[in-house]
Amino acid sequence: EICSAESVKCDEKAITKLIEVSGGDLRRSITLLQTARNAVGANESLTPEEVMEIAGVIPDGVAESLLNACKTKSFSAISKEAQNAIYNGYSVLEMIPELLSRVIKEELFSDVQRSEICIAIADSERKLIDGADEWLQLLHMLSVIAKNTPKKS
Repeated sequence: EICSAESVKCDEKAITKLIEVSGGDLRRSITLLQTARNAVGANESLTPEEVMEIAGVIPDGVAESLLNACKTKSFSAISKEAQNAIYNGYSVLEMIPELLSRVIKEELFSDVQRSEICIAIADSERKLIDGADEWLQLLHMLSVIAKNTPKKS
């Protein structure tokens, strides 16, 4: 009913994604629908990917790509993935929760390694909030992750 009032077509997947990214906040959902109408056009279908983009949510694969680059222990691979994330306009502050979640779930790291990585991420987050350069802080976090990644046997 709200989608009709906002002149946006949504399938079940788009509505589910809308609820997820808005955290169940009805006002935020309506605001996102209004923005979607302006972005995709009136009476056009809205995809889950467009919902994520409009909401400013970083796609799931970004943190995974960054972590995979760290596993290579190659600075050029890490730098390339970091550059891709920055060039795509993703906020490093917005990447931190997903990156942190993946580090915590990653079985590759010991508790001591996880602790060192979490401290580096927290330090970078504080510096970002204080206005530090996103590129440098992202490289710092990724280099600490790479440093703590066990060597392949």
